[in-house]
Amino acid sequence: GIVYAGGKFYIADTFNNRICSITDDAAVSVFAGTGAAGTTDGDPQTAQFSKPISIRVDAAGNFYVSDFNSNRIRKITNTGTVSTLAGSSAGYADGNGSSAKFNGPVGLVVEPSGIVYVADFNNQLVRRITPDGTVSTFAGVKGNTTAPVNGIGTQATFGNPIGLALDYIGDLYVEDATFNDIRKITINGYSIDKALPAGLNLDSSTGVISGTPTVTSPLTTYTITGNNQGGNSAATVNIAVTMASMVIAINTAEAPIVGEPIVHQLLSPNGDGNNDVLAIENIDQYPNNKVIIMDVNGGKVYETAGYGSNGKTFDGHSSVTGKMQNPGTYFYQLEYATSTGIKRKSGYFVIKY
Repeated sequence: GIVYAGGKFYIADTFNNRICSITDDAAVSVFAGTGAAGTTDGDPQTAQFSKPISIRVDAAGNFYVSDFNSNRIRKITNTGTVSTLAGSSAGYADGNGSSAKFNGPVGLVVEPSGIVYVADFNNQLVRRITPDGTVSTFAGVKGNTTAPVNGIGTQATFGNPIGLALDYIGDLYVEDATFNDIRKITINGYSIDKALPAGLNLDSSTGVISGTPTVTSPLTTYTITGNNQGGNSAATVNIAVTMASMVIAINTAEAPIVGEPIVHQLLSPNGDGNNDVLAIENIDQYPNNKVIIMDVNGGKVYETAGYGSNGKTFDGHSSVTGKMQNPGTYFYQLEYATSTGIKRKSGYFVIKY
């Protein structure tokens, strides 16, 4: 694995059990690791790795390494200090830090929020690690050996996931070495646990169910799950279709998050009329709202109440300095009042020109 950060290339030197750096003028040096296989954390001169495979860097300049033989995910500060983020001996277990287990971690990616996704090769899973080291199974079923199955989370199956990639809107792509395919995992959006009656569809970007049913259907409970970088939450909705009137009967007491504000993840304020301002779908339904936008260092660049009203939208200019922001990743915090109380969302978006 290789990654570019701070004017240097950083390489997981697998068979030498080291992390090396290369400057633009081709000067090579050891960044961390003694060369002896092991699991020692600490200073870069004494830390040990055991077949490091993939390396990635987060917005703060920390590096993450999948250490294949030690079945650990290691974290390295920009000064080279090594620690174990998660993992211990070979096996399969979700949990925090050393209580979690991997079996041959290979590809990994890290989101701007600091969440790490890992291709757990021998467990046939994609795992998710929060910044505090809590590991969960994000997708896949341990022990699948027959065929790839699409589905939601642990309803899906992989052969042996080996490589991961993250696109600019936050969707995850998985390279499966066994089935020779590339799978896509939508991290942000909505999914449903079973097929809706014919004629009805779930919009995966908004969570809205729409359409005209064409068959009768008994009262059925559906679970709708919303996902973003912070995790997921679920709600249930009961739907019945009667042929006489083709009326959808919905148990509104358990309705999902329909009409929830959705922050678009691309801002391109170049004046072409497309994505020139940060769009928040359905925000007009929540006039009592507050939006804060921060750069990757946590510095506030924009804040307003009543986003979307009276021209209050973010067009790339800071409300603090008035300056146009540079392209890159930014984080948002959205707070909005509903009939049941105050709700909050957070995430990231990208400015491109």
